[in-house]
Amino acid sequence: MTNLTSRTTSRSLAAVAAVAAASTLAACGTSDSNTASDVPTISSSSSSSSSSSTPSPSTSSAKPSESATSKQTQATKNDSKRASRSQARQAAPALTYVNWTQVEAVPNKTVYVYSKDMPKGTSKVTQAGRDGAATVTYRSAKKGERVVSSKSIDSKVTKSAVRRVITIGTGQAQTAQPQAQKQVSRSQARQAVTQQSAPKKQQSAPKKQQSAAPGGSSRSGYWNRIASCESGNNWSINTGNGFYGGLQFTQQTWAGFGGTAYAPRADLATPAQQMAIADKVLAVQGPGAWPVCHKR
Repeated sequence: MTNLTSRTTSRSLAAVAAVAAASTLAACGTSDSNTASDVPTISSSSSSSSSSSTPSPSTSSAKPSESATSKQTQATKNDSKRASRSQARQAAPALTYVNWTQVEAVPNKTVYVYSKDMPKGTSKVTQAGRDGAATVTYRSAKKGERVVSSKSIDSKVTKSAVRRVITIGTGQAQTAQPQAQKQVSRSQARQAVTQQSAPKKQQSAPKKQQSAAPGGSSRSGYWNRIASCESGNNWSINTGNGFYGGLQFTQQTWAGFGGTAYAPRADLATPAQQMAIADKVLAVQGPGAWPVCHKR
């Protein structure tokens, strides 16, 4: 009800204001008729036609297209990247080059030489090798304190290397034949003495043994001299001629005097064990068991 009353009151006030405005215009119409006639009247039709004749801007011209926007954005990003790279190059330290030297070893080379003067299958070092030395200069590229690359630019040999020479024999093994003949003759003589059994010699042998092979270190020296003559002081020699060890025992003699208690053959026993069996052989057969070497 209250709303209806307020609406009615508002309409009445509007009507009164409209009547007052009309009367005021009527009172002033006579005096201002000339002035009012000079003012052109703009009709609604002309305004509507002018408004209709004015072209309205299209949506495509008012707003840029999406493709143009994306291109502009990409161009902005590229410009930003180029600017960043340029700043990074300007901020990065410049390359500097440093030369430095160090001494390096020059390894020797091995050379093989063949000679007919040496038996086939033998070889020996006829010249010992020696490494040389060289002073090498390097150039290093650095960024700040970090080494980027290095390369050798100069090398100077300060000590020449000496090559190692090995001579290999290709000739016939003629030098071994006289030694083999000499050893066979001694072996045959010992074998002949071993096969003989003479009681008188056995009785007189201890006296000879006492004078020929004294005890202690002198005894060891005696057997070393015999071994030097018999086998070149090689206590483990086995040439395949039927005699074994430094004192060149036959297998029959070694086993007959108890040598197999130490080793199956004399060349497999120690020098002390071979000397112990030699003492027994000397006590029975005398120094004639080594017919050639006991005289030396």
